[in-house]
This record gives sequence, structure tokens and C-alpha cells, in this order.
Amino acid sequence: MGVTRNITNAKATREKLILAKQVADEAVQSKADFLAFMTHEIRTPMNGIHGIFQLLDMTTLDQDQQSYVDTGLQAVSAMTDLMNNILDFSKLEAGKMDVNHTAFELSQLIHSVPKLFQAQIADKNLSLNLHIADNIPEQLQGEPNLIRQVLLNLLSNAVKFTNEGEIAITLSVLEDSAKQHLVPIQITIQDTGIGIAQDQLDKLFSPYSQGKNHQRHTVGTGLGLAIVKNLVELMDGSVTLESTLGVGTTISITLPLHTLQPEQPIPGGESLISPQQSTRGTISG
Repeated sequence: MGVTRNITNAKATREKLILAKQVADEAVQSKADFLAFMTHEIRTPMNGIHGIFQLLDMTTLDQDQQSYVDTGLQAVSAMTDLMNNILDFSKLEAGKMDVNHTAFELSQLIHSVPKLFQAQIADKNLSLNLHIADNIPEQLQGEPNLIRQVLLNLLSNAVKFTNEGEIAITLSVLEDSAKQHLVPIQITIQDTGIGIAQDQLDKLFSPYSQGKNHQRHTVGTGLGLAIVKNLVELMDGSVTLESTLGVGTTISITLPLHTLQPEQPIPGGESLISPQQSTRGTISG
């Protein structure tokens, strides 16, 4: 009799847990759907505002008017970044972020990202240096869109919190960990920015968290590093962060990327017989 009662209780408990999980999953899905809908709806008028500011920027303006337009464009850009972060995080929570492995040139991707921040870097008179190791394979297989998104988030933070000095991006291979057809790539972004207090470091990868010193300098959702961590882990990678208040911050991500095999198709329908040469060097801004 006691055994039967225990089995019945265990079954009832299991059913409650299953039901609770279903309710939780539905709540996460509802939130993701709502955020996706609202973000889409907000983007429409935001694009209109952006377009108007761009048209104004093309007209003849006096110094004060130009300042107003520049401020408006920066505000629209900041709002767009916030909406994208909220949408990305909701996708990650709902498990809707797709990972599609494809062949791509990592060095070309690394070169393309800093160009998006040239205006901000020039305004702050910062130096941007890009170092790419000679042993980086020309063609790798992975998720270039997610890697680009991670780099955009990290470089955006570096530019935002660095008021003087330099930002350095380093691309290297962790050779000690290399295996056949698998290349552990490490991307490091180092800045001479305001830095982060030691007691704040562990909190930065949590959703909606920001370092206290960061809050005094800028506003945001506090989702940037949480998104980075989730995206990197989605690609089976890892993130490390070191920072000293008033000195700067160094963030490194390690990603296990695959090399392409001979005759393996690459985008465009061609076959990879031998690696092609790509441009390497240092970008200074």
C-alpha cells in the first residue's frame, strides 16, 4: 500500500513539473513574440525619423543646426542598438537564435567590423590597431553572422568607454589546443578606457547588469555582454574578461572553428583546392 502511494505521489509530482515547465516555456515564448512584435513596430517610425535626419544632414545648415542633426542621428543610432539588443536577447531566451555553419574568410570579417566605427573613432581621436597572426587559415567554417554580431557588441563597448588612447584587436590561434580539422581561434579586444571595478566583473555577463562606473558615462539595456556570452557559448566557445578601473579592459573570446577539407564546396559553388591569400596588416584610425 505504501509503495503504491509513493508511486502515485511521484507520478503526480512529475506531472506538475511537466506542467510547470510548459507554462514557463509558453511565458518565455510569449515574451519573445511580444518583444519581436514591438521592436518591429518601433523600427518603422524610427526608420522614418532616421530618414528625416539624413535628409536634413544633406541640406545647408548653420553650426547650431548641424549640431542638432548630429545629436539626432546619434540618438536614433543608440535607440536602434537598444532595440536590436532586446530582440536578440529575447531570441536567445526562446531558443530561436539559429546557428548555420558556412565557409567564410575570418580575416576579411575582422577587417570589415572596425570600418563601421571609423567616424566615432575619429571624433574621439582614438587609435585603432588590428593585428592578425600569419597562421590564421584563409578559409574556415563556422557562423560568421554570429561572430560579426559578437565583435560589433564588443567593439561598440570599447569605443563607447574609451575616451583617449587606443583600441587593439588581435586575432590568433591557440596552437596548443589545435586538433585535426579544428582550429581554436582567439579574438582579443583591448582598450585604454575607463575600466571596470573588480567587484563588478562577475556581474557584467548577467542580463540587465552594468558596471557602476559605466552607468555614470552612458545608458543602455545592460544586455550587450550577456548577449555576447550567450552567442559565444552557442558556438561552443568561451569568454574571458580582465579590467582595471581607470586603466582599461581586455576581453577575449575563443571559438572552435573548422578548417575546410580539399574539394569541400564554398559559397558561390566553387571548390577549395588551395588557400587563397588575403590582406593582412594593421589598421590605424
